[in-house]
Formats: sequence, C-alpha cells, structure tokens
Amino acid sequence: MAQTNAPFLLLSAFATSAHTGNPAAVIIVPPNITLTDAKMQAIGKDLVQPMCAFVSPPRADTGGDYGIRWFNTENELPICLHATLAAAKAVWSSPGQFDEAADILKFRTAFGAVVSASRQGGEGGAIEITFPDAPTVQIAHDSPQGAKIRDVIAKAFGAQDTGEELEVRYMGHGTGQYAMYVLVDVAETGGFKLEGRKVMVDAFRESPFPINVITSAGDESNGESFVSRMFAPNSGCLEDHVCGSAHCLLTPYWAHKRGSSVAPSTPMKARQVSERGGILQVRWDPKLESVAVGGEVVLWARGEIDIQ
Repeated sequence: MAQTNAPFLLLSAFATSAHTGNPAAVIIVPPNITLTDAKMQAIGKDLVQPMCAFVSPPRADTGGDYGIRWFNTENELPICLHATLAAAKAVWSSPGQFDEAADILKFRTAFGAVVSASRQGGEGGAIEITFPDAPTVQIAHDSPQGAKIRDVIAKAFGAQDTGEELEVRYMGHGTGQYAMYVLVDVAETGGFKLEGRKVMVDAFRESPFPINVITSAGDESNGESFVSRMFAPNSGCLEDHVCGSAHCLLTPYWAHKRGSSVAPSTPMKARQVSERGGILQVRWDPKLESVAVGGEVVLWARGEIDIQ
C-alpha cells in the first residue's frame, strides 16, 4: 500500500528557545511520492507558518542532493534561507526517514541552485548555510525610483506625520534571483531607532520592490555589526521575523563599509530587530561569491500530515 502520510516538524531558526527567531514547517516527502504544486501550496496555507519547506530524499539523478521547495501561505518562493536552516535540522533530527546524514547537506532547488548546510560544533550546535551573495546596485537619491523609496520609508516610519528628518545613507537593489530586494540604510540619528519603531507596513505596498530590507549600524558594545528589519506585504509577509536571504545583500554591503583594514571574509554578528528577533553570524567570501549565514535552530513539535 502506498504511503499516504508524511512527517512534518515545526522549528524556529536563529533561535535558542521555541518561540523566538523565525518559525518554519518542514514536510519530509516520502520516497516515490510526488506532490503537486497545488498540494504543496494548500499545505503551506493550512499550516499557517511563515514558510514551509518540502524536503525530498536524495536521488541518483540529483547527484545525491536533497530536493527542497519553499511555500508560504500564498506563494512559492525561489529561495528561503531560514526554512533551509530548519530543513537541515529536520534531516538531522529524522534518522528513521533518511540514511545516515552527513555533517554537510546539499539541497537542490526547483530552479537548479544548490544550497549547502553544515553543522558547526556537532549535534545541537549552530547550522551554517552558504548562499550566493547579492552585492547591490546603488539607486541614486535624486532618481525617480530613489525619491519613491525615500517617500515610502518616510511614510512607513511615520516621519511624514512628525516632520522628522530620516537620513537615508544608501539605497541599492539586488539582481538575478535577488532582483525583488531593495536594501535601505537609515542612520540612527535624531532619535530614530530601528528596533522597537512602530511601522505602517502598508506603506511598503507602494515600494517599487516587493522585499524591503531596512538596516542600520549595530551596537558595537554588543559586538553587533548591523541590525535590520524586512517588510514584504506584497509578497504575503508583513514583517519577516528573521530573514536569512536578506543577509545575502546585507553582508557584502556591511563588509564593504568596514573598509580595507578588515578582510571582507571576517565574520560579523547581525541581529534582526523584529518583535521576535534573532541573532545571525554572517561572513562574505567575495572570491566564491557566497555568503555564509549561521544560527541555532530549535525543534519544538512534530507530527504527520495526510498527503492524499
């Protein structure tokens, strides 16, 4: 009889306790089962998690790589770092589902990209994911697009109502698979602070880009290189708890800002300052054109789902 149930796990990435960091569901697709896009989207919608990762076992025609796809409640996404971190933890936490899993896993996406995940410090330690980097292309402040972004930022953070002057230091957009992303560096001056700031998220619906990554310098006394928040209401995510893929843009940007006295590959501590929040360790390898993003993952629930 064909298997009709699939294990699922609920996890929090970039977290040290269950209800911090960024939640994700991971569904382990049984061998010889193919789920339709409509079925995966329906499961993603019903589980009501920020992201669902569907992981299929390694096959010979993928070179032994695990398959992975990502769905939120509304769409399939081409990439999701925090759910990949959760997927790696799920594989290592499901010895009955897979053969002995190595300390380095490779996931092949539906778009042909291969993402590596490695255990740092053995079982229970941090997990590090390597993704393609995304150095940004600067947007001129006085361009129509730049003016629109600055207007959206002022509206979102309430500066239009208070008359507050926000200092936008940089705007840049991603390319390729990151073309939907825009990075905006806002200085924490004049009383502005990214953490804890009330935001009118709907203002980002007017942004030229679906995914809006807002960043400021971190608290050096805590060893933080930078902080960030991410808003994407037009992509089904009002504010991402911890957006791993945003750090593929953030890491090269902040590595450049450190100047030539610090090697680009020197690790940095980053913090996403959403309500749940999360800590990330990041480093950029410009030669390999990659960003490594690391963090801890907490498994807090598991069960079975009917896949008929």
